[in-house]
Amino acid sequence: MTRRQALTAAAGALLITAGAFAAGCGGQGIPRSTLADASLLTQQTLLDLLLGPPPTRRSLSGSSADAPLLKKGVYESVVLAIDIDGFVRAARGSIKPNELRALEKDVLNGSGKVLQREGGYSLRGTAYPPAAVAEPKALLVTLTPATEEGGSPEARAAGKGVTYVLIRLTVTDPATGANLRVRDYYSGRDAATGKVTMKRLR
Repeated sequence: MTRRQALTAAAGALLITAGAFAAGCGGQGIPRSTLADASLLTQQTLLDLLLGPPPTRRSLSGSSADAPLLKKGVYESVVLAIDIDGFVRAARGSIKPNELRALEKDVLNGSGKVLQREGGYSLRGTAYPPAAVAEPKALLVTLTPATEEGGSPEARAAGKGVTYVLIRLTVTDPATGANLRVRDYYSGRDAATGKVTMKRLR
């Protein structure tokens, strides 16, 4: 099994578990998870956008996927920037900078090896906010926080709702500033209480 197949299997298991749990509890319960799981989801999401989903998953979904973004002569390298300070603020300190740096390292190492092996593409990290990308034929990927309120209307009215921190993955052409793809998914951390939670990808 290749590293990408292992990532796909692990992330797929997370999504199936989350979906089954929510369905079985009327959407009330959400299974616990960690930022390590967010690392797997980030790698799968990024690789799917850059290289296209694996053929096995494309055939199972029965739907057409977006064309892969990486292509020789068009886009050949990727620069990744994570808004670490923004995530810490959004999570009110329940997400720690070292956790986000570990996530960044996992994504750079894991996805970087797959990109190199499957197409000779490169992936490197840079500070956030990113400076101008000097490499020609490069894509810029940013991970930034977004939040979403959860819980029933009654719970929210009583001040007992939850706030979910989402990861927003944006792929941009730095030469034109155009956003090519945007994906939101849950980081696994409740911003209000620090509880670890997970919902499935949108």
